[in-house]
This record gives sequence, structure tokens and C-alpha cells, in this order.
Amino acid sequence: MTAHAPHSPSHSGPQGHADGHAQPGKLRQLLGAPGRLISAARHSPVKVGVPLALSVVAIIGALGVATLFFFGGEEEKITATKILAPLDDHEYATAREQATKLRAEKDLDESLQAACLYVLGSIVASEAEESTQPTNRRLLNLIAARYLDQSRQIAFPKGREPQGLLTLGRCFYRAGRFAQAVPILNDALAKNPDSAIEIEQELTDCYLKTTPPQPKQALVHNARLLQLPNLSPREKDAANLLAANIYFTANDLASCEQALRQIVDTSSAFPEAQALAARVQLQRLPKPQPGQKLTAAEQQPLQTLLAELLPYAERKGLEPAVAAQLNLLLAECHERLGQTREATALFAKLRKAHHGSPEAVAATFFEADWLANGGQVEESLRLYRRGLQEAGPAEAYDNRWLGKTEMQNRLGVTIRRYQDLKSFAEALELAEAAAAIIPVAQTLQWRADIERNWSADFVAQIAGRSRTEQVQLQHQARAHLREAANYDRELAKERIATRFYPDDLLRAASTFLQGHGYQQAEETFREFLRQQTRSGQPEALVGLGQALVALGRTSEAMPVLTQVQQLYEKHPASFQSRLYAATALQEKGDLVAAREMLSTNLFGSALTPQSAEWRDSLFLLGRIQFQQGIEHDARSRNVPPQETEEKRASEGLREMELAAAHFEEAVKTLTEASQRFPNAQQTIIANYEVAEAYRRAARFPRHRLDIVTIDSTRQALNRQLQNDLTSAVSEYTRLIEKLADDKESQRASVDLKILRNCYFNRADALFDLGRLEEAIQAYSAATNRYQHEPEALEAYVQIATCYRRLQRYSEARGTLQQARVVLERIKPDANFAATTRFDRQQWSQLLEWYSGL
Repeated sequence: MTAHAPHSPSHSGPQGHADGHAQPGKLRQLLGAPGRLISAARHSPVKVGVPLALSVVAIIGALGVATLFFFGGEEEKITATKILAPLDDHEYATAREQATKLRAEKDLDESLQAACLYVLGSIVASEAEESTQPTNRRLLNLIAARYLDQSRQIAFPKGREPQGLLTLGRCFYRAGRFAQAVPILNDALAKNPDSAIEIEQELTDCYLKTTPPQPKQALVHNARLLQLPNLSPREKDAANLLAANIYFTANDLASCEQALRQIVDTSSAFPEAQALAARVQLQRLPKPQPGQKLTAAEQQPLQTLLAELLPYAERKGLEPAVAAQLNLLLAECHERLGQTREATALFAKLRKAHHGSPEAVAATFFEADWLANGGQVEESLRLYRRGLQEAGPAEAYDNRWLGKTEMQNRLGVTIRRYQDLKSFAEALELAEAAAAIIPVAQTLQWRADIERNWSADFVAQIAGRSRTEQVQLQHQARAHLREAANYDRELAKERIATRFYPDDLLRAASTFLQGHGYQQAEETFREFLRQQTRSGQPEALVGLGQALVALGRTSEAMPVLTQVQQLYEKHPASFQSRLYAATALQEKGDLVAAREMLSTNLFGSALTPQSAEWRDSLFLLGRIQFQQGIEHDARSRNVPPQETEEKRASEGLREMELAAAHFEEAVKTLTEASQRFPNAQQTIIANYEVAEAYRRAARFPRHRLDIVTIDSTRQALNRQLQNDLTSAVSEYTRLIEKLADDKESQRASVDLKILRNCYFNRADALFDLGRLEEAIQAYSAATNRYQHEPEALEAYVQIATCYRRLQRYSEARGTLQQARVVLERIKPDANFAATTRFDRQQWSQLLEWYSGL
């Protein structure tokens, strides 16, 4: 029904058509009078002169009045009636132009604004009804509804409220704005009794299509529709069919069948009723489980249903919509029976013959589901994309075969299926395509989860790969985590006005942190903290502190981490904050304060050895103790000048003693950590530092031997020296055996550096023990393994030294000659300064000098 404004008689101007022609004649007579008077005055000057003068004055006055009357009168007053007149006469171009111009005027009276808006809305509504393109029609209805709703809010022009409400309600309904249409259509129903049938139909449909559907309200209006006295038999059948659909939507299958029985077999609605009856039967029959077939007893009802539906589907002259419904039901029966070829053929037929229909869209998704379950990712994705494109925008989506909620559930299952098949890129593509109809928040959640799972898959591939591949896989895993965090942040923006916003922010920030996106993590943690929500505050503060430590901004990190310890002393986050604070203090060089933090975690809190924080605190405490030993050892070598050389030596020895004490602590702590947690990622570094601590601790007894004369003390120092160095050799040997295995190519770069150091340092420890033959073998193992590296030169020199001490001078010279050959073979761009004491030229000069000894 076209939404035209009611007709009204046309209005003419203030003067009639004949009067319009009379006006120029009067004007000519008035203008000719002065000429006639002047001619008479020439013939009778006295008789005519005085009257002439008076006449001229009168004529001039009359001319002024006439001019004002004909040309200077007030402008014609604009009224709502005049604005509506072209619309009533169907002169839409004139009506639109007039209304548009008037709306542009400032200070236009509200009643005139309402009239202009009513005119524009009515015209656009008429254009929407004439449009053949669904998308364009929906857009025009939205525009019309906006104009008409603005007019209603001011006040429809006098006498236009019934038609205005009816047109506005229809526009909302036809634009898919069902929730907005309901109250307007209810108001329109009271003022448009002649349109009750159409309004009740639209209200019934609106309640069915709102989110969530309201079947009870839909049934109320459908019942009122059935009670209308002027309902035709066809309209009554349509209402009964609509009632059956409502009951089906509400899963009240018995009432659905009862409504269908009201439609006789001679009715034009009967084939569609049979299609719905078949859906009821399918709803009651069991669906086959994935990977299983129906039993013969379960197949029998489906075979019967196929036989009943086929004659209806083959009827000639069926409406296209009914034919599509019947074919879709036939396809579903074939699919349940495992008759894949028949089902696929019907799905394809539907997609081609009924393109764009609800049945064709549903068939596309059903076929795509079947392909996805069979592992045919590319083929199913192509159909999903096609189905989503044909489904149209979310606001206008209306499909009784595949509701929006069911579609979302199906897509969710498929996205998980793709990920199970390691088709992460395809899962991501499907989630992105689904944003056209599925709520954006849901698609963002899907995309974030896909990226997280993709990252986890890369991490799972690391084991057993070469170290180059491991680095690449780790890099890709972190990149996908950062992408997941970006989607989480977009999700937070999408839900900024909801209670989910803080949680979305916290998840995004934490994921950025895991993906080493420290700058983004800092920004997002700060945004979360600005929300001032109680939940998640300690975790966010710890995360922010960790990000700042990773960015090297330890001075900013410390107040944040300290705040956690002060405000959330008993919260698990306080343990993490001490751990990260200790790391920050370690980087700043405040090792004493770092030790205090870790000691509180280990010995002054409720933290247990079963927790990750206790484990990490123990390993870090051992490393800091070792680092303290390194610092004191370095000071012993660089004691500033003192009053006497003896005092300087004493100060150096004191620093060595402090270093030895710290090394002893480190050995104890790191050994305990390695024994408790042998599979922890810190264990290899801890074992290496234990070996290094033993070797470096031996410096103190060796230097004391130079000044101690008491025999018992010297014996004790010798035992200590031997024990430290022997323990160091054992630890180095154990690490070499562990790292130099068939998995060496898969080791991380730090493990390979540790392995290299173990080869050289073990040889040094044997040399310090005086076990020269073993030292030569250890140095030779190092040179054989790293003969193309600069550090091999140090080993050759040490081998030569061992030979000299053994008085095997020719072998010493031969070793040095071999070192000179090795030096020539080392690649030109080798970095000598990184692992040796000299550059290439200095090594050449040194080896030449050694060879001459």
C-alpha cells in the first residue's frame, strides 16, 4: 500500500486568472490621463489650467497608491497548507524543492518545519516503495523514517497524524528497525482502523524479528488479526501459517501442527504449510552424530518424508519461495540419510536457482558446514564467504531457516574446526568476513582467540627444530600475540560503555606483555588503571612494572612495584612485584636491596616452593650472589693506590675473600635451585654459574698461599684450592656432556655460548690444578671444536705453555706454528675483541714473538 498523503483541493493565488489580465489595462488608462489633460490645456488655458494643476497632483497621488497596490504589497504568507499542497497534488519535485528551501531558512516556525519534514519523509517513503533494489529500498526507508520521526517529535501537521504514524511505522518496519516500529505501529493501529489487517501483520512480524524474539506478543497480534471481520480466506490462511511459524520458532510443535491443520489442501498456502509440517517432522527426528550413520529404523521416517515431499516439490506453478523451501527440506533429508551426492546437488540447485533467497543463503551455509566437517577448508570457506555476502547487512537479516544466533553458533564451530586443522589464516579470514552480519564484538573475540591459538601452535613447533628455526618460530609466536592484543584492544573500544571494558583492556595489556610489545603494554596498562576498578588493579600494576623494567625504565618501575607491595601485601601479585623489583634493582646495580626483596619472598612470606615466584626468586637470588662475587673479584684486581704496597695487597686480598664468600653463597643457592627444579629454563645457566663460582673462588686460597707461612694453614688452603678447582672441572664436564649431544643444533644461542665457555674454562681449571696432560687434552678439544674462531688462539697459547712446563719445547713451537696457520684461516670480519685479549695484528705479533722463544 502506497504511503501517499491524502488528497486536498488545489489552491490558487489571491487573484483569479481573468483579473490577472485586467491589471495592465487599468494601468495604461491611468498613465494616459495626463496626456489628454495637457492637450486640452493648450486649447483653453484659463478654463483648463487650474483644474489641470489640481488633476496632476491627484494623478500623481493616485499613481503612488496604485504602484503600492500593484507592486509594493506584502509578500504572500507561508502556511503549512501551502507547503503540503504540492504533495497532495503529487507534484513531488515541486514539493521537495519547496520544503528543502524552506528548511534552510533561519528562524523557521516549528509548525512549518514539521510540515517540511512531513513532506520530505512522505516523498522518500514513496520512492522507497517504488525501488526494486532491497538495499536501496531499506536505505530510503531509513531516510524517510528519520524525516517523519523528526516531524512527529515536533507535531505532525494538523490532520496528518494518522497517515504520518502509519507511514513512519511502515518505514521503520521495512528498514528492519523492528523495535522502533512496534510502538509507532501500535499508535497507528488506533488511528487507522481501515489498515488494521496490514498493521497487525506487521506487528506480528516485528515481535518475531526483535532481538530476542517475543513469540507471545506475536501470537497476541496474530490472534487479533484472525478475529478481524474483513479478513479474506487467503489472508486467513496466511495468518494461520504465520501462527504456525510462531509456534515453530517457540518450539511448540504441537500447537504448530494444530495451526497448520486450519489450512485446507485447496488453499494456495497449502504447499508452504506442508513444507512447515515437514520441518516439524525433521525437528522431531534424531540427527546423526558426527561420523556416525543412522540405523535402518531411524532412516525409515526420513524415507517416508522424502516420498511425501517429492510430489509437492515437483508441482508445476509453485511459487518460487515455496519451491525453494521444499527443495531445502529434501536436501536436509538426503543429508541426514548420508546421501551426500543428492544433498549437494540440491544445495547447488538452490544457490543457483533461488539466488539471494533465505533458502539459498541457508543452503549455502549448510553445504559449507558439511564441507568444513569433512576437512575441505578452502571449499567451505569459499561458500561461507558467499553466504555471508548474500545474507546482507545484519539489520536487514531475516531467515527462518537459519537465524542469526544459529548462524553465529555454526560459524563459531567452524572457526574452531579450522583451528583444529591448523588452518589459522582461513579461520581468521572467516571471522573477519562474519563481521558483516555477526556483532563486531563477537568477531573481534574470535580473531583474538585465533591469534592466541596460532601463537601457541608456533610455540609447540619449537621443540626439535634448529636454533635458527626456533628463533623464527618464537618471533612469529610473539607477533601473533601482539595481533591478538590489538584485537583485544579493539574489542575494548567496541565495548567501552559496557562492564566488559576494563577486563578487555587488562587482557589486551597482558597479551601485549607476553608478546614483548612492551610500549603497547605500558599504554594499555595505564589506560586500565585510569578506570580505577578494584578488580585487576594489583595485576595491572605488576604488569606495568614488568613492562617498564623490560623497556629499561627501572626508575619509573620501582615506585609502581613498591605500590603493589604496600597496598596489596597479602595478594599474590606482591610476590611478583618483589621479583620484578629485584630485577630492576639488579639492573641498577643495587644488589643488596635486590637480595632483600628476594629474601622476603623466599623466607619472609607465605610463598611456597611449589609456586613459580618462589622458584624464580631462588634462581635470581643465586645469580645476584654470583654477581656480587664478580664485583668484589673485579675490585680485587683494581685496588686503587694505598699508603703502602702492603696495604694495597691486603685490600685486594680482602676483596678476594668477600668474592669467595659470595661465590660460596651462589654455589649453595644455585645448586639447591637446580636440584629442586631440574627442568626449569634457568637450570643450565645456574649450573654454569656454579662451575664459574667454584673456579673464581679458587683465586682467594691461591693468593693467600703466597703470604701464609704456617704449614697447617697452607695445607687447608691447598685443600680448598684443589676442591674448588676439581668441583669446577666436574661441573664443566657435566654441562659439556649435557649440551654437546645430538640436540645441539636445536639449542638456544645462550646455551651454545655456555657450551663454548665450558670447553675453555674446564681446560683453564685443569691448568690451574697443574694437571697439564689433561689440560692439553681439554685445550685440544676446544681448539678442534672452535678452530675457526678467535678464541681458539688462547687455547693454542695455553697448550704451548703446558708443553714448555713439561719441557717439550719442540711440541710447544709446533703448537704455536699451528696457531699462526689458524690465525690466517679465521675469516677477515671475525670479532677478536669480543672473545680474546687482542686484535688480529696483535695476535700475529704475539704468536711470532712466542715462536721465537
